[in-house]
Amino acid sequence: MIRTLFDSAIERKPDEFPDTYRVVARYADQEGRRTFEEAMDLDLGIYWNLTPVDRKQVHDIHQRMVEIRDVLKKWTTSTGALRRVSPEEDRAETKRRLSEMEE
Repeated sequence: MIRTLFDSAIERKPDEFPDTYRVVARYADQEGRRTFEEAMDLDLGIYWNLTPVDRKQVHDIHQRMVEIRDVLKKWTTSTGALRRVSPEEDRAETKRRLSEMEE
């Protein structure tokens, strides 16, 4: 594959250059015995007004994980540490606290 700059949207003057071009690609097989020719249309109009997609990479994800870790380190409960509780334990604790408030 050969890549080259064909057009520059920044310096482009729409009234001077068309959006579509007719091109012909000519090429041969590895031995050079058979030749081929293909005509095609290049339509640059499909690229105007595109919205870029910002794809996150593993380094971005790592940075977010570090930020989450730092926030979680600051979290505490009334006992001074985070602990995992089951839904049943949570309900029982809520019930206990409501009983204390009613008394």
